Amino acid sequence: MSSEELVFPWLSTNHADKLTAVKWTLNNSRYEIHVPTLDTIATDTLVTHCLQVKTKIRQAVANEAHQGSSFFRVLPRTLSQTLLTTWEQVLADDPPEDQTEDSFDAALCNFVASDATEEDRYDLVQQLRSPKKPRNVAVPADDPPEDQTEDSFDAALRNFVASDATEEDRYDLVQQLRSPKKPRNVAVQQFFYRLRELNGFVAWLPGNEPPLTANQLKQALYDGMPSTWRERFVDSGTTLANKTTAELCRYFRKQESKASAKQAENERNQKRNSSRSSQKNNNSKRVPHRSGRDHSQSKRPASSSRQGSSNKITIDPDMDCPFHAGHKWSECFQNAKNPNHRGIGSSQERSAKRAKTSTGSSTTRSSNNNYSTETTEERFVDSGTTLASKTTAELCRYFRKQESKAAAKQAENERNQKRNSSRSSPKNNNSKRVPPRSGRDHSQSKRPASSSRQGSSNKITIDPDMDCPFHAGHKWSECFQNAKNPNHRGIGSSQERSAKRAKTSTGSSTTRSNNNNYSTETTDSHTMDVDDELIDYDDTA
Repeated sequence: MSSEELVFPWLSTNHADKLTAVKWTLNNSRYEIHVPTLDTIATDTLVTHCLQVKTKIRQAVANEAHQGSSFFRVLPRTLSQTLLTTWEQVLADDPPEDQTEDSFDAALCNFVASDATEEDRYDLVQQLRSPKKPRNVAVPADDPPEDQTEDSFDAALRNFVASDATEEDRYDLVQQLRSPKKPRNVAVQQFFYRLRELNGFVAWLPGNEPPLTANQLKQALYDGMPSTWRERFVDSGTTLANKTTAELCRYFRKQESKASAKQAENERNQKRNSSRSSQKNNNSKRVPHRSGRDHSQSKRPASSSRQGSSNKITIDPDMDCPFHAGHKWSECFQNAKNPNHRGIGSSQERSAKRAKTSTGSSTTRSSNNNYSTETTEERFVDSGTTLASKTTAELCRYFRKQESKAAAKQAENERNQKRNSSRSSPKNNNSKRVPPRSGRDHSQSKRPASSSRQGSSNKITIDPDMDCPFHAGHKWSECFQNAKNPNHRGIGSSQERSAKRAKTSTGSSTTRSNNNNYSTETTDSHTMDVDDELIDYDDTA
């Protein structure tokens, strides 16, 4: 039987977009249903509509005494004018004795028979005897429930979950619960509730892996906490066996509140230190010289107290450092005769020397692990125990504790280093100086001095063949700060100096470092008095 010959198609027509509200009242009881209006006499549509209206009335009217009257009152209101005339004619030809469900069913059969025939009934039976499932009709369930109970619903729900989940998913979930790790942004109580919730999901997944017991859940809660909190719990002298799950949650909630308060305090301190360092960096900014002038013939009026002086600059090595406090001049990094002078050797050589010193000597500082094997052994000996009095398990437990403490200390040091690095980075950025602008001749530049230095005609004289008093590795005649040096930084255009610097940095192994806060292009200088002599020195040297 083709689809055109079917009395009732396998897919019913949907009239949900043409629903009409039907309201009625019986003995002060109000009822309402929403059904479409029937406007066709096709057999399949007629029968379907009448039975749908009857079903909705039964669902809306809970009182059985009101159902019969509701059938006769509501159905005519869902028919078009033509079909309403037919319904009234059916009731006039065979009026019902009373308005009951049986009498309504009899009237309904007469109403359908006004358009259907016995052949329609025969064709429907034949259609049911030899059905053909259309492509767009779903297959019924493999295991339909016998009755609609909670047990049958649970079984159907498990089958529904098993359509996408596997036994491996159940096994992975149990393993996740056995070794959990609490995220930083999840509270302790919320983490425990999530553990119990996930443990309840295990039974709904396919497989035979059992969910965690109450004691296993308590152990999982303990294992999921941070190591520092677990160490404090062990140090308190209590065990998991002596604590209930509620007491364990309460303990870790206290640890959580303490950690949150400490973190908030650290953030406030960092913010305060950051504001202080930024203010300090802003105050330490210096205005760079305007370049383009030749300083080879620059004149600076000196004070009257320095007139007639022709002595060279001499600083007693045993005197206190005139630039810094806390050390002698012989120990200062700006002293050219100091073996540790920062101007000697390249940055790579100094870095290698520092690395060799830190790794080759037995210092009291620790390396990346923040602890050494000797320190751990010393702690074990100082504890007053011996290897003979400890089992292997106890020994392993002791060193595991030491290992966890060292790892925590290492993590803390790394955080401190990262924080210090972030603090020093803005400071270094602020200390960068703008290179001089070329195009001006500094040879005739004059710098007015203070009133106390006016009238002085003496100049600073330094023997060109002596070692540079500011840097190491060259004579004063070769120093870039010597105005009489042909390579003096103020002579020539910026392009010429840049090309010369690039050629020098790539073709020769310079003995000056540009990485240790010292730059050969710095033109910023300051003045100071030593032995009644006025000298220029580079603050970044």
